[in-house]
Amino acid sequence: LLDLVDLHDGKVRTFAPANNIGFISSLVCNSPDEIEYIQAESVTGNGVGTSSAVAFRQNLATGAITPLFWAPVACETMDQLPGGRIIFDGISGRQNLREYALGTQAPPRWITQGNIGDRQPVFSRDGEWVAFSSNRSGNLDLWEVSARTGIVKSLTDDAAEDWDPAFTPDGRHIRWSTSRSGSFEIWMANADGSNPHQVTHDGFDAENPTETRDGQWIVY
Repeated sequence: LLDLVDLHDGKVRTFAPANNIGFISSLVCNSPDEIEYIQAESVTGNGVGTSSAVAFRQNLATGAITPLFWAPVACETMDQLPGGRIIFDGISGRQNLREYALGTQAPPRWITQGNIGDRQPVFSRDGEWVAFSSNRSGNLDLWEVSARTGIVKSLTDDAAEDWDPAFTPDGRHIRWSTSRSGSFEIWMANADGSNPHQVTHDGFDAENPTETRDGQWIVY
């Protein structure tokens, strides 16, 4: 949420930003009723990983939100001159997956590479696949890569944020955290991503699922 404080009387007005997810930069106040900011398109845009972003102008009196431009990176600080010139920094970087074979002379190898944010890797039970969350599709989805061939497959494709992948002990299903229902809840699908369905209904930040070895409990 965005808070606007009146310096004369101390009253606070609270407003919702353009989206309910995405790291928000510092605000530029053009007038008492108009602000501008840059918001990351993914939850990774807060220094945890890379994300593209959109600059918005928001009229607090009418509620109108106008996109100004798209940026390849999120930012922490922006400023604007009265004539309309905007300057901002950029949160950039990349996260890739690397595998080490302990107790051998084999050198470590890259499982994924590129200027993207691949993170949260987990092995399938047979060691053939590595599931991970990535913003390579523009927002966070779940992917898997073959540890043997390097083939990459998509497990989820949704406008919401999907992350925190975890295979069930029997390897037949995968669990993860997603914001598709409005808040982050635990969802479950077959190991290939088919038949996704919601498991928890907490209404607030159900994340990082793991499962007991007997398959009777989910810990999150």
